Amino acid sequence: MKNADIVYFLKDSAYNDELRYSLRSIEKNLPHGKVFFYGGRPIGLKPDEHILVNQKPNNKWGNVSDMLYEACKNEEISENFWLMNDDFFVLYEPQADIYSDSTIQDLIGKTISKNRLPSKYAKHLEKTIAALEEKGYPTMNFEVHCPMLINRKAMLEVYETFPEVAGHRSLYGNMMIKRTGVAYATTTDNKIVDLESGIGDGWFVSTDDRSFSDGNVGKEIRVLFEDKCRYER
Repeated sequence: MKNADIVYFLKDSAYNDELRYSLRSIEKNLPHGKVFFYGGRPIGLKPDEHILVNQKPNNKWGNVSDMLYEACKNEEISENFWLMNDDFFVLYEPQADIYSDSTIQDLIGKTISKNRLPSKYAKHLEKTIAALEEKGYPTMNFEVHCPMLINRKAMLEVYETFPEVAGHRSLYGNMMIKRTGVAYATTTDNKIVDLESGIGDGWFVSTDDRSFSDGNVGKEIRVLFEDKCRYER
């Protein structure tokens, strides 16, 4: 899929240093076609295409869901495209289209343990499991903070099949396993939220604002991708 486009869904913000380094990482390690920004366009960055989106305040996941739906309808985007977040960094060229670390049930256990009490997110995951099981699909977890190769038509079918359920990455991944037999690679969740951990040895790494700005992982990313890329002014 070396000609697959890359799509980022972005909040409205003037500056985004994580995105700058994410773009450097895809130029170096993820062969692709065009880069699309949906939503915001931070100062100093220049995608191949920018689609302005009127986003609802305090509705992050709803905005992302709406933008994903619109991207899948956009015939200017390649039939298969890489879904990226601004805090995903590609360390090596991907060897698979989709990645999972465990089951959604396992993720619920981790979420409940971390928060001591069942969280809103855990209840959302339970709804995702119920929807998948009703259709006879597996319940693997694909919420692993790394790029995912999306077929536009297949994802539109996810929206039609599960109109009231979020968690589109896991809905999509499990549908593709059942329908097409697509192989997925096993990975650990790539999200680093502490200040001590470094990049590690996986294909990808993901950060939050604090670990990127102040943590070892952020320092290593800035060294690894120190050269400007063509998506910077």
